[in-house]
Amino acid sequence: MALYACSMFIGASLGPQLTGALTAQGFGGILRIAAAALLLGIVLALPTLRHQRSE
Repeated sequence: MALYACSMFIGASLGPQLTGALTAQGFGGILRIAAAALLLGIVLALPTLRHQRSE
């Protein structure tokens, strides 16, 4: 529970700063970076999902 709360607070504190730094990229640039982050999360989760199916 503490790990979840810590990650939520880190995200809440870094999110606005990261978005402020990316405003020069424009809205489309921010969307591309968010899509890349989501794809990275999917790629990192795939081995776990495949392992769960094999059991």
